[in-house]
Amino acid sequence: MDRAFMIFRYLAPIVLLVLAVAVPSEAGGPNRIPHAPVVPDDKLRQLHVAADLAAWGRRNRDPLALIVAARLIAGTPLREMAGIKIEGEPNPEVLTALDIYMPDVLLGDAGRLAANDPLLTELIVDTREAVPRGVVARPVRSRNLVPAFSQDVFEYVFEALEPATIYVQGMGATNLDLAIEDESGNPICDANRYSDREICQWTPARQGPFRVIVKNLGPIPNAYYLMSN
Repeated sequence: MDRAFMIFRYLAPIVLLVLAVAVPSEAGGPNRIPHAPVVPDDKLRQLHVAADLAAWGRRNRDPLALIVAARLIAGTPLREMAGIKIEGEPNPEVLTALDIYMPDVLLGDAGRLAANDPLLTELIVDTREAVPRGVVARPVRSRNLVPAFSQDVFEYVFEALEPATIYVQGMGATNLDLAIEDESGNPICDANRYSDREICQWTPARQGPFRVIVKNLGPIPNAYYLMSN
C-alpha cells in the first residue's frame, strides 16, 4: 500500500501536466495552448536569413552574397499557395516585384556582378543545377500586394496540438505588421516591430480556422510573401 501511494505521488504531477497541455480548451476560449514552447521553424528561418543576405548583397554589390542567398533559397523549396483572402483587394495577376528573391534572379544579378570570375561562375552554375523544379512540398507561400494604409486578411486552418508558424516577408517598402486571431476573434499573436518581416508562432489547442491579418502602415503599397509551415 505504501509503495502504491509513493508511485502515485511521483506520477500525479506528470499526469496533471500532460492533461493540462493535451486537453483542448473550451469552445470560445482562445485557441492556443498557453506558454507552449516555441518550436523554431528552421525552413522559414533559413528563408529569413536568405532575404537579409540578398538585401545586403545588392546594397554592397557582392556577387558571393547573392549566390549564397540563392543556395539557401534553393535548399528550402516552396509550393505556391493561393490562400483564402477574406478581406483586401485582389492581387494583380502578374506580381513580379517579389522575383528579386527567386534563385534564378539572384543568380542572374550575381553573374552580372561577377565579371566572368571563373570561381564565381562555377558556383553560379552549380547553384542553378541545385534549384528544384516543379511543385514541391511545405513550407507554402502566397504572393500578395497590400495597398497603402490597408490590410489583407486571410483564413487558415491549423491542426490541434501542432506548432503553427506564419511569416511575412515584404519588399522593404513600408512597415508591415502581422496579427493572428482565432475563429472567435480572440487575439493569438501580434507582431509589430518596425519592419516588414514579421513572424508569429503558437500551438492551437483545437483544430480550427485562424484569421491572419497583414497591415500596411506605410503610404505606398508593399508586395510581400505570406509563408506558413
